[in-house]
Amino acid sequence: MAQERGIRIDTLLVSAGTKSHVPESATPYDGIVLMGGPMGALDDGLYPWLLQERELARNAVRDGIPILGICLGHQLIAVALGAELIAGGVEEIGIGTVSLSADSPELGAAGEQLPVLHWHRDRVTAPPSASVLASSPECPVQAFRIGSAVGVQFHVELTRSLLRTWLSEPAMVNDLPSGLTPSDLTTGFAEAERKLAAAGTSLIGKFLADVVESRERNGW
Repeated sequence: MAQERGIRIDTLLVSAGTKSHVPESATPYDGIVLMGGPMGALDDGLYPWLLQERELARNAVRDGIPILGICLGHQLIAVALGAELIAGGVEEIGIGTVSLSADSPELGAAGEQLPVLHWHRDRVTAPPSASVLASSPECPVQAFRIGSAVGVQFHVELTRSLLRTWLSEPAMVNDLPSGLTPSDLTTGFAEAERKLAAAGTSLIGKFLADVVESRERNGW
């Protein structure tokens, strides 16, 4: 999708025990995506680069640069913009459903039920003046938009091959809650795959459109 729009992707990996590669400024980029991870959004003592990611998110919104946060990335953007992190507030792992709270070009019409893949235990409140786009009974802020930022607590990027990769990692399998097996998760994903893919295409497509608009606006 990105290549079709002439968008080049730079992938920056950060993890425990590595030197930080988080950019100091958002302005060299037309758009930014913050992905997931097993750590908490405020675990700065163990992962100092989280502080830098939150600062990057603040700068992106200040400068009107499109930024998308997925799972941990959603939480980092929210906290950076004044939301509260509720650690261990909920356990949502597996295929679930969110209710769309407002009309949005990213996800669809208010009142629709969207199947999603969850993998989180922390949750966030909505940043001040953000629009909540989706919710679930266990997690009232499943998605939000504020300015140039969109955050989603669920995994819109998931594909069948990526799920296989996740389930090949012992740490991921060990993180599954009691009663949910890798086979259960694979079966549930297969049943919801078409709708999951459509939701992912919609959300990521809208983000990429925003990136193109940002690039044209800035003349890059």
